[in-house]
Amino acid sequence: MELYEFARPALMSGKTILFVHGFASSGRSGTARALRTLLPEAEVLAPDLPVDPHEAMALLRGLVAERRPDLILGTSMGGMYAEQLYGFDRILVNPAFRLADTILKNNGLGRKEFHNPREDGQKDFLVTKGLLEEFREVSSHCFEGICEEEKKRVFALFGRRDTLVFTHDLTREHYPQCISYDGEHSLVDSSLLHSVLPVIQWIDDRQRGIQRPSVLIVFDDALRYRHNGEAVSASLKAVEYLAQRFDLQFVVSGDADGWEAMEDKRKWMEDSISVRDVDELREVLVEQLNAGAEDVRVIFDAAYAGDINADLAAVCWQVRTRDALFAYCVESISYDVSKLVNHYEVRFTIRYTEADRDSIVRLQDLAFDKAQAAGDLRLDGRNAVAALLVGGVVVVHLHGKTAIGANQNQDPLHLLRPGHLKELVDADAEV
Repeated sequence: MELYEFARPALMSGKTILFVHGFASSGRSGTARALRTLLPEAEVLAPDLPVDPHEAMALLRGLVAERRPDLILGTSMGGMYAEQLYGFDRILVNPAFRLADTILKNNGLGRKEFHNPREDGQKDFLVTKGLLEEFREVSSHCFEGICEEEKKRVFALFGRRDTLVFTHDLTREHYPQCISYDGEHSLVDSSLLHSVLPVIQWIDDRQRGIQRPSVLIVFDDALRYRHNGEAVSASLKAVEYLAQRFDLQFVVSGDADGWEAMEDKRKWMEDSISVRDVDELREVLVEQLNAGAEDVRVIFDAAYAGDINADLAAVCWQVRTRDALFAYCVESISYDVSKLVNHYEVRFTIRYTEADRDSIVRLQDLAFDKAQAAGDLRLDGRNAVAALLVGGVVVVHLHGKTAIGANQNQDPLHLLRPGHLKELVDADAEV
């Protein structure tokens, strides 16, 4: 799907966002373009920053004083600058609080080219030891203006595969709202869509005084019920779907002295619940297999965040061995990767056995069909949501009324018995 198909016109509608780009970039970066695509009713300011950090900070301070943006989003070097723009809601993505050291470590001295076009037409710039000292001086002022109110206004996001900047622990010492996501240093479109946009939604809701209906999801029953600890793909889909509409709260059980086990569960959720780029690849392949496709063509942007060949091999193996249906009816999956001008093209060739695929009923299909027959749920055809509800406890606030449902029957043939989630969703609510 194209990025514009995920546009959220209502999100940040009528508001102003200041995007602060990273080192050697410009206001014409792909992130700035993606923000305007995803948030078409918001004004996105994305100035070209001067190379000199003092001049850059002066420009930014003058701009925020004049325009009073509703949100400031800074990436890498831009995250370091954005942290110092106190008094505004801010999102810092892989903030480079030790930029001078990062540049030195990566042989950054000398003449460098800008990654993106600039308004002034400048194509390159010189990185000297003197410039590094300027960066050190400016970054030394980070965290100086923090109060309790500021701590609530800053979210910091860190890609777990970032090999350039390592400032999570430093940031956590000052700001508690630190979030890890599956990504690298560069903020690619998929990470922006699945990891940054939910944070923008939280900020937008708070600014508008919106309290979204709450859904309480019990970790042990609803998310991790495979013996090998692997996340259930339908549950991950449902979390992504529900997160756009509800305030999700995850409940982790444990003994009073079982902090180590609870921490393991927290880490599992951090690794599994965040949407990964490789998960999107898996979802595409599963969708095509469900449709019985034999020849599948998939296009990847050249900035795909991951090792395409390694991800392809892993996904094909996982689908063939960990999904009971496909292990039964898929004989082989082969693929060929071609690197084109600005993207990758992957062609899958799928061979099936003689098994009757239609005779196999998936767990989530069974749950959904029984729910429809019982009239307990109005799920608009979303099997993944039905699967997530199985085995869990859900609390949903509908029109000021709280409805609670608990599934105590673990028999897979009676997953959603009549009345077990009665009043969970009424005729006027959409899950």
